[in-house]
Amino acid sequence: MIRVFLLVILGWGLLAFQGNVAGFAGARLVAFRVAEMVFAVEATVVKEILPKHRATRLPGAHVAVEGLVNVRGRIHTLVNARRALNYPSADNDGPIMLLELGGQIAGLAVDDVLDLFSVS
Repeated sequence: MIRVFLLVILGWGLLAFQGNVAGFAGARLVAFRVAEMVFAVEATVVKEILPKHRATRLPGAHVAVEGLVNVRGRIHTLVNARRALNYPSADNDGPIMLLELGGQIAGLAVDDVLDLFSVS
């Protein structure tokens, strides 16, 4: 199970956290931005962070599925995080986070990857 946390960040400080972090002391998280929201996911599920790739669209796929991307000869589904959260798509070249989900790898197109940090 992948746990994604919503963080509220202002400047360089963490102002608020929505969720229970008691069991995550010492966990390493990767923070990323989608629209005006900042999320973090456990670093162990992030396999790679890549520059934006052009995706091959899949007819009939859900609107959040941007398509398929070829990463060194391996084909992965690419999900657009903005569309998945019902935000309008932005014409930016944000990075792709390759995430391992239950033995499968999928790409998540985000606006920006912000930081790697530990919960203390």
